[in-house]
Amino acid sequence: MNNTRNQPGTNAQYLLFNQVNGICPLCAEPLLYCKDSSSQYRKNYELAHIYPLNPTAEEVELLKDEPKLSPDVNSLDNFIPLCPKCHNRFDNPRTVSEYRILYSLKQRLIAEERSKNMFYQYTIAEEIQKIVLALTQSDLSNSLEPLDLTALRIEQKLEKDFSPITKRHIISDVTDFYPFIRGLFMETERNTPGKFDLIATNVHAFYLQLKISLNKQETIYDEMAKWIQSKTPNSSLDACKVVVAFFIQNCEVFENVTQ
Repeated sequence: MNNTRNQPGTNAQYLLFNQVNGICPLCAEPLLYCKDSSSQYRKNYELAHIYPLNPTAEEVELLKDEPKLSPDVNSLDNFIPLCPKCHNRFDNPRTVSEYRILYSLKQRLIAEERSKNMFYQYTIAEEIQKIVLALTQSDLSNSLEPLDLTALRIEQKLEKDFSPITKRHIISDVTDFYPFIRGLFMETERNTPGKFDLIATNVHAFYLQLKISLNKQETIYDEMAKWIQSKTPNSSLDACKVVVAFFIQNCEVFENVTQ
């Protein structure tokens, strides 16, 4: 029995369009275009089923060992917007290699969407906003006390999936900023005992939620920095990454990796 094609409604299409940031994820072609320099935008995309809606016998055999994003082929998890050219190339003929590309791409988009939805479920205290603001606006050249490298536990906490340059940035941020941020948190704790524990608990809880849906530490690190930025208006992403590095060193983010 053939599956009935259920075209996603307008709101669902907006969601799928936003997931890929309005560009074809395979060729980066804009998925909207303006005709004749008018202000009327037209669609330049088709919604592709990643696993086919009604696979042929050959396609069933071809994909029999491949995972599916959803048992329901009409689930939004199995749809992705593609420009017409890429959609046609993906379908004709369908190959395992291209299926795997779209499967992995959509899997990442789903995980990113879930982490965005979690941004607003966890809050951080105003004090962390002040710290990010201090990192963003202050002249720190005379106020930093570098951390002795022998105190670092970073190498035991970062998995191999980190790119060397990102790992270098994290180690540098901890080395340069850890005592400075610790001092600000100590001042917060003196003014409001227990406040640091509350902040650290929320940071750790958000990390644990990300860990469930994201399997790469570097992706978790990036999402945590974006989360802090979403809670601290007008802050720089670099400053937010410094705060994440502090919590990595402070044992609130990432466990020790078994060597």
